[in-house]
Amino acid sequence: MAYGGDYYLDYVIWTEPLPGEPYVHPIDESWDKIKGNYFGGIIGLAYDYALWKDRINIGFNFSSRYYLNNIPFQFNYRLQIGYSF
Repeated sequence: MAYGGDYYLDYVIWTEPLPGEPYVHPIDESWDKIKGNYFGGIIGLAYDYALWKDRINIGFNFSSRYYLNNIPFQFNYRLQIGYSF
């Protein structure tokens, strides 16, 4: 479960576009923050290989995260190298 907050735009006041510029700019805006709980899961795969009498280890880690709400799917990966004193 992830706990956090969502920000929603409540209102915004825009300027008139400047001459020769097609964009408008916000003058004033207000945001509402609503707290929420999101349920999901994490799955991962990791592997380490020890070299030189277990002093050097090399490995990789893949993990993915998915929540049931409209939070985007996340995929993480890394290569790791370590040394033990």
